[in-house]
Amino acid sequence: MTAETRPAVQAFVRQEPAPVLPPPADTRGALAFLRDRLFGGLWSSLLTLVLLVSLWPNQIVKKSATSEDLPKVRRDLVIMSLVSIVVLAIRAFEFGTLNVRWDQNAYGSIVWVLLGLHTAHILTDAIDTFVLTALMFTRHVNGKRFSDVEDNAFYWDFVVLSWLPIYGLIYWVSRL
Repeated sequence: MTAETRPAVQAFVRQEPAPVLPPPADTRGALAFLRDRLFGGLWSSLLTLVLLVSLWPNQIVKKSATSEDLPKVRRDLVIMSLVSIVVLAIRAFEFGTLNVRWDQNAYGSIVWVLLGLHTAHILTDAIDTFVLTALMFTRHVNGKRFSDVEDNAFYWDFVVLSWLPIYGLIYWVSRL
């Protein structure tokens, strides 16, 4: 190894032991620790509960779309639009209570990427739901639009069911 390559090689070779993941509790004090633990777990658990409960109105909108019942589809899409707003608000609070920054270590990066990707799915479905809701209140309603509502409901099922293993991985498995 030459003198020129030594700094480059040392930059890629770790000289210290790998950090413990998840990171240990910070030293800001007991009150900050309790706030982070209680409210961090509160928001993620509340999100999980709201997502699971949202499967019920989602199945109703799917059934209404299958029967092409326009008044019920309109009502149910408004409900699902409100649900998606609530879910996005809860997710925003969840990001605010994470006990790790995205650039702090590998654990933080993984947590933020997983939550970010799932948030992107929630946002995608929310925008689709808003657009479909607006379209259902216009004169452009036809059979294809009801099929679009069914597809949107199926995507919401994916969003909810994909959250369950992510929730378990971030908030339960990492604490074992």
